[in-house]
Amino acid sequence: MISVGQEVFWSGEAPANIGSGGLNATTNLAANYLSNYTTDIPVMDGMRFDYYFIDAVSGAGTISGLPRLVNVSGGNLKVNFSAMSSVQNFGSSNILLGPNNFINLDDGIYNGNGLNMTTSSTPANYTSPSTSHTEIETVDLWVNNHWYRANYYPVIDNNNTTNASDDIRKISISVKRLK
Repeated sequence: MISVGQEVFWSGEAPANIGSGGLNATTNLAANYLSNYTTDIPVMDGMRFDYYFIDAVSGAGTISGLPRLVNVSGGNLKVNFSAMSSVQNFGSSNILLGPNNFINLDDGIYNGNGLNMTTSSTPANYTSPSTSHTEIETVDLWVNNHWYRANYYPVIDNNNTTNASDDIRKISISVKRLK
């Protein structure tokens, strides 16, 4: 556990060609969790700050992931949260999560390969930014009388090719304890 004012910065990777269930927010397959592909994902007060892959990345505006909080405490946790992305927001209070229950922090994050340019592409200005290529998610979480703020920033690395089969998801998560 971290102390008030401390922050954890974490980054990990997973293949971009995994994911299933689509926008069915109840899907819960171990193979679709970021924590299945990497170690040391932040856990605070029994809550794992994970990311769930709902679809493979297949284009610019792919909705392919869900920031997800998972109760790994072994007991029940009563939590409150408010989540805001660069597209929309969600939140709820007084949720009782049993062991291995989860909270979806969004209804699907835009996490696609964007313009999919490579170093051999013709450089150009980007004058009309899209809201549907990638998102950042910020969540405030109250659990065990502690207040945390986390940021999720998922990006797709196209490995300098235009073929989606070698794309990699790179996900960064920061968590700061505020109380």
